[in-house]
Amino acid sequence: MIFTIALLDLKRNFKTPLAWIIIGITQLIFSYFLFVNTYFYSTQQDRIVESGSSIGITSSLATPTLSIFMFIAIFIVPLLSIRLLGEERANNTITLLLSSPISIPSLVLGKFFGILLFCLLILALQVISIIFYFAGETELNYLHLASASLGMLLILSLYCSVSLFCSTIFNNSLTIAIASFSAIALVWLIGISSSIINADGFLTTLRQWLSLGNHTDDFFKGVLSFNHGLYFVVMTFSFLILTYQNLESYRLSGKQ
Repeated sequence: MIFTIALLDLKRNFKTPLAWIIIGITQLIFSYFLFVNTYFYSTQQDRIVESGSSIGITSSLATPTLSIFMFIAIFIVPLLSIRLLGEERANNTITLLLSSPISIPSLVLGKFFGILLFCLLILALQVISIIFYFAGETELNYLHLASASLGMLLILSLYCSVSLFCSTIFNNSLTIAIASFSAIALVWLIGISSSIINADGFLTTLRQWLSLGNHTDDFFKGVLSFNHGLYFVVMTFSFLILTYQNLESYRLSGKQ
């Protein structure tokens, strides 16, 4: 049932012009930064060789370009989230959906994987583009590229869970998009606030751990960390559980 819901949501996205516009604009931005980074690397290549640096194409071009999607997705995922559960609430069909034989956990996971699959298709296009772009020219570090791709998968999963949670709170599409964007941005800004306050103690440590920015760099450096992986798993499942609780409360309250 989860897989069926995810595929239905994925197909529904591709029936709207928004999905194709998002894919086109994202690939255009990605191609632009790939060209700019390649040009910059070529102008600095002699200096890199003279300095004896061992920085390769993967570290200097491939993964930094791939990481740009991490910031583009902050705008993409909220736009996609407006069709998750907000439409059902706005059309007063959410009660009918919740009273169907579909269990709420299956509904939550189906909606989650539906939007995540769309994001992963864009990510796959970018990874494939990188592989073909450098094919025959130089040797990519595929393990490093896989680490960066795994990092992007975890980041996108968190974005999708946050946006899914926001779609259970509001009815209006614009409000859902703004709330999703704000919530994702807040996860990034928590770490900045802790550095500005510059205080010691448990709360500062907690803010630093909750900050998304403190858990992304190692993946793009080719370093896998259990602590970083645990962060994404805990945060993603936390928002999925909150989504479940919201829908369960809505079902029990019998709102129309």
